[in-house]
Amino acid sequence: MHSLSRAVILVLLASSAADLYGADYNPKPLATDPLADVAPLAALVEFAAGRHIPIAGITVAGEGATPRKGDAATLLVTLFDGRLERQWLARLEADDLTADERQMKPLPEGVMFSGTGRTWRYPVSRTALNVVFIGPFFQAMAPGYVPREKHERVLTSPEYLSCGLDQYCRVEMSYRQRLKDAGIRDAWIGYWSVPGSADIIKMGQRVAAQINFTPDEDRIRTEGGFPVVSFVEIATEIPAFKSVLVHVLDMPSVWSIVRHLGVSNYWDYHDFARAGEPGQGIESSTFSFGLRIHMNEQFSVNSAFAVTAPRPPLEVCAGILGVYAERPSDAGQRLFIRLVSARRAADAPL
Repeated sequence: MHSLSRAVILVLLASSAADLYGADYNPKPLATDPLADVAPLAALVEFAAGRHIPIAGITVAGEGATPRKGDAATLLVTLFDGRLERQWLARLEADDLTADERQMKPLPEGVMFSGTGRTWRYPVSRTALNVVFIGPFFQAMAPGYVPREKHERVLTSPEYLSCGLDQYCRVEMSYRQRLKDAGIRDAWIGYWSVPGSADIIKMGQRVAAQINFTPDEDRIRTEGGFPVVSFVEIATEIPAFKSVLVHVLDMPSVWSIVRHLGVSNYWDYHDFARAGEPGQGIESSTFSFGLRIHMNEQFSVNSAFAVTAPRPPLEVCAGILGVYAERPSDAGQRLFIRLVSARRAADAPL
């Protein structure tokens, strides 16, 4: 059972990676669409039909709807390892907390410090997801082959899942455009899990005044990393899912971990854009952005996300519609995660 505090311990810097790694920092851009259409393998389609697992159709509730037990989403996970293609099904379903889970010690609130000098506090509670991870499926499968089926229960934060990556993308795009329009290149507004220095706060306040950056925008930008971190934590809490993710990850060496007394992360968000209308019942516009993750100053994974408003049932996947990731040292190791079905509890099959 994972600790939600990691989502707020993570340092979410708004400076560019070039500021940390030098002006020559210029990783290869990621061109692959996180909403790329990857067809499910025939064996997976047959299995899903036999088990009544929906792999098509997305139904989204209207504005203001609240999450409820039984909200569910199905993800198609596809790993390309060179020419080898493997697929898995991931089924996420919201559940009520058990009596024992309700008696667990309350979680400490999240705290983030803005470069504007503001302190943002986030109450954190628990919700439960039942996750089924099934696979792998191959293009050619031996007679009698039965894919492995792993069942896990994960506790996560409903507040973080519902932050709204669509709102974050809108604010982030506006913030970056206003910096550009104002000719500001060497100053920014950052966010940390510890208070910034007086000089950093002075710079952030000066930038905020120059671009008319509001407190509400400040709060939304502060929340930007929470849903992505929660989604990644859910995946890594599933051992079978985690074993797929490591294929697109360049881990730091043992010596690096020893030298840094563990693993520190830097997440570089970039290339925000509108991604058009995904259809299938999703009415609001979607957004895309790139995300480079660095571990101990090593470029570890190159990825892109497509997101929308986390209206139920999409809260179970934080409003994430698609993910593409590749291994920096080997672009032949490519991973697609695509939302293929989402049902409200009342619409879920019996």
